[in-house]
Formats: sequence, structure tokens, C-alpha cells
Amino acid sequence: MGQDWGRLGKALAGARAAAGWTQAELAERIGVTRTAVQSVERGVKRAKVTGTMRSYAHVVGWSETSIEQVLAGGEPVHGGAEAAGELPLRIVEALRAEGPLLDAAVLNLPDNEDPQGRIVVVVKGRPDITPDQLKQALSAWERTHDALRDVTRGDNG
Repeated sequence: MGQDWGRLGKALAGARAAAGWTQAELAERIGVTRTAVQSVERGVKRAKVTGTMRSYAHVVGWSETSIEQVLAGGEPVHGGAEAAGELPLRIVEALRAEGPLLDAAVLNLPDNEDPQGRIVVVVKGRPDITPDQLKQALSAWERTHDALRDVTRGDNG
């Protein structure tokens, strides 16, 4: 079976869209032009897999072998180490963004005595946060955390 470049382009475009990025945003992330991203997504036939394709696959969280798997008719493997496990890509990108990690919390979803899920909150500051702004952000987080705890305990009304 031949390599299906169109299928690869559609799969990568779908992964980009799922992450909520435009072609221009993805191009900036991997250091190429929007035209290069468009060419990949259109499925322009190539003699071999390019560095742009590898970078594209990496940034959308595909494993190292996913490109070849998709070209051969298979599915991409998500959740490689670079994608931080099973986290949605928008969360991975938020965690990778510059700025200090301020705090995190894990709260049970409200469901009587047997919670069926959890809420995970990660609080990050802006990259240029000043010490005074940091204090304000932490204070705001404490209030928000208290409110979230009340909601998850069912004490919100």
C-alpha cells in the first residue's frame, strides 16, 4: 500500500483544529510559514517525511512513529511524553507557557458520598508578574479555591 499524504494532511489539520490553533499559530509554534503548514495539510505528495511534518506532529502531541502509521493507513498515537500523557493539547500548551506555577488543587466532583470524578486546577502567573501582583494573584486564588471547595461539597446554595 502506498503512502496516503492526503490522509496525513487531514489528520494533522484535525489535530491542529482540536488544539484550537489557526494555521498561522501552528506555523509560528514550529518556526515555518503558514504556506508550509497549508502544504502539509493539503497532503502534497512528498518523496519523504519532512522536518516540518515531524515538528507539526510533535507539537500536536503525536508519537515519533505516528506519521508513518497514518501514511500507512493507521491512526496516530497520542499522549507521548511531549504531550504530557492524556492531557488535552490546550492544557499542555497552557502548562508550557511562560510564567510561574503558583499552585494546584485536586477536588472531587460533588456526588453525595461517592465522587465519580475530580477537578484539577493549575494556577499560573503571567511571565512578567511583579511581587505585588503575585501576592494579589495568590489572594485571588485562595478566594477562588475556597469557592470551588464550597461548590464541590455542595455548600453553594
